[in-house]
Amino acid sequence: MKVMVVGPLNREDTFAENVARSLRRTGHEAITAGPVRPSVGKGRLANAVDVAADRVAALDILHQSKLVAEAKRLRPELIVSVDARMRPQVVSQLRDVGEVVLWFPDHVANLGRHEMFLAPYSTIYFKNPNLVNQLKGIHGLPVRYLPEAADCERHVPSVVYGTEERVVVAGHLHPTRVRLLERLIADGIPISIYGPPLPGWISSPSVKAAHTGRYITGLEKARVFRSARAVLNNLHPAEFAGANCRLFEAAGSGALVMTEWRDGMDELFVADKEVVAFDNYGSLLERFRAALGSADFGRSVADAAATRVARDHTYEKRLAVLLGEEARWSVRP
Repeated sequence: MKVMVVGPLNREDTFAENVARSLRRTGHEAITAGPVRPSVGKGRLANAVDVAADRVAALDILHQSKLVAEAKRLRPELIVSVDARMRPQVVSQLRDVGEVVLWFPDHVANLGRHEMFLAPYSTIYFKNPNLVNQLKGIHGLPVRYLPEAADCERHVPSVVYGTEERVVVAGHLHPTRVRLLERLIADGIPISIYGPPLPGWISSPSVKAAHTGRYITGLEKARVFRSARAVLNNLHPAEFAGANCRLFEAAGSGALVMTEWRDGMDELFVADKEVVAFDNYGSLLERFRAALGSADFGRSVADAAATRVARDHTYEKRLAVLLGEEARWSVRP
């Protein structure tokens, strides 16, 4: 199948890149089209571009028309977007070429203007099962549940588990995450933070000191996760059901993942056998201290996590579901 993948490709190991890699590994032709808006990095300039594009629809649609022109030239049978900013008018034009689906990889606070619900997508895939039930049952929208995943070549165990007596945190920092990190550091938990530069609103000296200044991807990320005694996966408050990508990536890498528990997670992992679940600070602190005290505490759970991900939670598994569902369409000439 010829598939066009739409989404940011500004660095290795993005969602769009992992989707395209998996498609190619399974024999499909994957075309990466990049994001729907100009890629200008992060920070104030990126925010300004998004604000301007949201407010001036004509300019936004004009820029996105390049995607339509590329699709008409290459004639993909299926267009998979992981970028929710595509305008409904553009989705309609793309439907003249092939089927168009959206796989939304974020929590509900990042749904933006909700315009995807006005767009004529064939299907919209969400990782939040509660949201899917609501949108389908009440609004009759063409939504399906599809969790995120791990890359079977990148997010894999590649070093010995737990050689470094520390807890790793990777990704963006939001206010509740900062508060939790402050508590853990104050209680003596050695934290190493990886990710983009800290935003200016973070003033905590302990959190600043714990930031490594490094953004990790691919096999390096897998090594960092696996070699640590534990990986903390506390979730954004808007992640009220389902799981984030970090859970699959860290578990696939053979890390001992300590994660906040959410609705739907019991269908993905076995709590305390494949990942460690927590819902209060006391139990989290106790388990961190146990993991830091001995690598034996977490080794079997970390190994079981990697086995479960390799079996059930790869991009190949997810795309088999997506392509299987979309096979009901009549492919257009």
